Amino acid sequence: MNGRTGTKVSVRHLPHHDDTIEVFDAATGRHLGSAFLAAAASREQIRSVQAARTAATRRLKADLRAAEKLRRRRFEASTTAAPPRPLVAPTSAQAEEELGAAAQTDRRALARPDLVPHGPAPDTWARPRPPRAPTPDDEDTS
Repeated sequence: MNGRTGTKVSVRHLPHHDDTIEVFDAATGRHLGSAFLAAAASREQIRSVQAARTAATRRLKADLRAAEKLRRRRFEASTTAAPPRPLVAPTSAQAEEELGAAAQTDRRALARPDLVPHGPAPDTWARPRPPRAPTPDDEDTS
């Protein structure tokens, strides 16, 4: 697209092709060419990303299996009619520990380490005027 500075164009893209866009002249609709992603990742980087995603998937599936195993309640065997009795009853310390770990996980999920606080607004932005202090002339004389 070199040498076309100032030319008005329209851009079209296909939803599943995020590395390419098609550029057309805005006035005539004539196809000017395809534009490709300039900072595309290398094949090795893509393979590394896919491997990391696969490892994360395996880790999460293992966590899910472990959580399902812990969630399942088991009961003692009984040969006569009797109320069900849990096979394993956690101690209060174990229950508190597990609840504390769950609360920590929830807080970590809500954390936004990439969030940067906003700085002051630039002087060029329109701002509301501060309220004017009342003067003696403003008093109602009626």
